[in-house]
Amino acid sequence: MKVVFLIFGLIFSSVSFAQSDSLFSCACEPDSLNYFPILEKYPQYPGGIEEMFKFIGDNIEYPREAVDKGIEDKVFVSMCVRNTGVVTDIKMDRGRYSILYDEALRVVSKMTKWEPALQNGRNVCCKVTIPVKFELGNSYEK
Repeated sequence: MKVVFLIFGLIFSSVSFAQSDSLFSCACEPDSLNYFPILEKYPQYPGGIEEMFKFIGDNIEYPREAVDKGIEDKVFVSMCVRNTGVVTDIKMDRGRYSILYDEALRVVSKMTKWEPALQNGRNVCCKVTIPVKFELGNSYEK
């Protein structure tokens, strides 16, 4: 009987440790009440995508260490655009070099409020991923 309780306890403890890693989860992640596979309107940076990439290009500073080492990469920054338009939960989604995504995170965190996503006539929270390309010899590109 003790063995049955031990096995039962081990099964439940392994399930509790198998939860998703909160480092890459977003507070905007859908749940059973807030799942919208298609939105009426997706969040938008004021002025549109061109203005967003212009903002990034105007504010990005290629890290000196990355220049010296010849490091290039495209990093992807994920974030939540809240129903108020405020950007939160900014994280590196993909990229090989921490020095580059640190700079991408710095710039994205400076962004102003976005126009929030819209669903069923109300503002809703939405996860967004932005690519930031670091390429030596060129100005910032999408």
